[in-house]
Parts: sequence; C-alpha cells; structure tokens
Amino acid sequence: MAFEVTVDVLRRLLWARGVPTVATDDELIEASRDAKHKLGITLLSAFAAAGRTLTPAQETELGHHRERIERYRTAWKEVHAVAPGAYRVKGDEIAQYYPEGVLRPSSDLDVVIRDPAQLWAAAHRAIELGWEIGALTVVENRDGGDPDILIEAQIRGDEEIFGIYYGVELRTVDIPTSTRQPAYRVPDPYGSPLAVNTIALLAERWERDFTSRDRLDLALMVDRFTEADQTALVAAPGEIGQDPIARNGVLRTPGSSGASGNVCSERYRFPCQEASTNVEALRHQGCVFTEKQQETLRIERHDRCAEQMLVLA
Repeated sequence: MAFEVTVDVLRRLLWARGVPTVATDDELIEASRDAKHKLGITLLSAFAAAGRTLTPAQETELGHHRERIERYRTAWKEVHAVAPGAYRVKGDEIAQYYPEGVLRPSSDLDVVIRDPAQLWAAAHRAIELGWEIGALTVVENRDGGDPDILIEAQIRGDEEIFGIYYGVELRTVDIPTSTRQPAYRVPDPYGSPLAVNTIALLAERWERDFTSRDRLDLALMVDRFTEADQTALVAAPGEIGQDPIARNGVLRTPGSSGASGNVCSERYRFPCQEASTNVEALRHQGCVFTEKQQETLRIERHDRCAEQMLVLA
C-alpha cells in the first residue's frame, strides 16, 4: 500500500520535528505553519478531508489557496499549449501524490522548456495574458553552446493575502544554481518524472535547509519508485557533477538535516535589483512591452554570456 498523507502521518512528522506530543489539534495547526515545517495548509486541509468542522476563517483561508493552485494550473495549460515539449517540476507534479482534498500550496510554477523557440513562445503567451516579465537571467551553457535562459513572469493578484506575486519561471535547464556558474540538465527528463522531481526537490538544498514538507514530499515520491526510477535517480548525480546532491549526502539520507548553501537566492527578486535594464533583448524576440512592463523588466547578465544574447536574436 502506497504511503499517504493523513492527519496521523502529519501529526507524527511534526512530533518527530520537535512539536510537543501533548499539543492539541489547534496547537498542532499553529505549529505546522512555522517556516521550519510549512505544513499549515496541508494539515488544515487534511483535517477538513477527515471530516473536522473548520472555522469560517479557516475555510476562507483554504479557499484562497485553492484559487491560487487553480490559477497556476490554468497558467500551465496555457504554457503547454504553445510549448508542447515543456514539463513541470515540483508543484503539481508532487501534489498529484496528495489525497483528494489535501492541499500542497505552491508559491510559484516551475516549467522547463529545453527548446528556446518554445520558451520564447511561452513568454509571448504569458505577456498576452497580462503577465509581466520580472527578470530574464542568462547563464553560460555547461556544454559551451548557446546560453541558457531563465524568464520570470509575474502577475499581481492576491499578494495582499500571501505577500507575494504569482510567479511562473520558464527556463531551458532543470537545475539553475546562480549566475556565477552553468546550470544543470537532468538526463532523460521524460523517462522518470519521479526521479526528475526528486532531484529538483533535493536541489533546493542549494538555497535553504529542508522543511518538514520537503521530507513529506520526498517520502511520497520515493515510496512510489520503480526500479527504473531508482536507476534514473542514481544516474542523474553523475550527469550533473555530484553537486550538491551527493556532496551534501542527501541521496544517502533523503530529507536529512544539514547545512545548505545560499548562492542562488538572488534569483528571486521583484523587481530585480542591481541589474541592468535591457528591454531590447526581448524586443529582438518580437515581444512588445507597455511602459509599466519596461519599468519592471530587469535582466541579470552573466559576464561570459552577455555577448551571446545576440545569438538569441
């Protein structure tokens, strides 16, 4: 029987992560919201799915998260329609292993589109739908080819509730690290989505420590591995240079605690600071920007890739 997300499983996970075993359900919900856990909405929705009566405020909170999840699903359909080679990482790819009614909130939507032409088509579509280009990052290609591209599309909506904009990251690589070094590609991404999403989640160690939700997600995915998935997972670190997954020992002990680097946190800014404005780079691709979009557009330039931007034109 496959590992499932239940109130009991979440309770035991929180106990193991330091929440007192004598905590009441309300105290457990409050503790689960801590940044160390990030399980508040998941636990709340699990209680609801188990038949517990929620307060009106709790019902409203779950409603806001359901709307946000649906908006990202709609955005994915639009992207995939113009970029059929695209695939998602994390987000709903992990949420599909949660039971019906139990929520896995997402702060953004991560989409890998290895074909640059399809990536630009997806960026065009996002702009047509009212999204703004918040950042365009160019990174040296690890194989020496055309530079890799990361586009952050953002739109306002319920930031007064969540404190952040909706964000869709379109990129030609699976695991970006920073503008200081080339990014990584996972071999055969279509062969084992479970392995790809496990690696994408493990790569979060580049930026931060693991939360209780990360441990839950890893358990859900690894429990569903076939032999083919295991083979793909073992092969991938060799392809991406054993860094940081093997170096951090994460594959040996998935979800284990430990120090993590913070070399790519600068990718997440809106609008991007300390970056040069360069709307022409996107105009060459045929994108038309409003004055407001031009003001918010920033491009983080990698020294060795700046000149290669012309190749994309």
